[in-house]
Amino acid sequence: MGDRSGRITFNEFQSLHQYITSMQNGFRACDKDNSGFLDSREVEQAVTTSGYTLTPQTFAALMQKFDRNRRGGLTLDGYIELCCFLGTSRNIFASYDTQRRGSVTFSFDQFIYVSNLMHA
Repeated sequence: MGDRSGRITFNEFQSLHQYITSMQNGFRACDKDNSGFLDSREVEQAVTTSGYTLTPQTFAALMQKFDRNRRGGLTLDGYIELCCFLGTSRNIFASYDTQRRGSVTFSFDQFIYVSNLMHA
């Protein structure tokens, strides 16, 4: 989104604001009881609705990573972090899945490189 200078242009700010607003709207749509908290079922539904198919083990690992307070769900901040992680992962994966088969093969070196990109 930016050039990593620590500064953003007005257009970048607008884009960021639109993204956060979109995330807030998605969060609110999934927060059925208006608690400001998505339980794990609501998070799983949001992930599935967004087009991601994850095994129960992968979903549990993501919840462990983003549910920092171990409450069994996510606040808006955790939800946004999860969405950013999934989007970045999807984009990196797509750049390697040139045949669009849904699977890729990595060497160990490539795996380390890609893993580093996802934590940038």
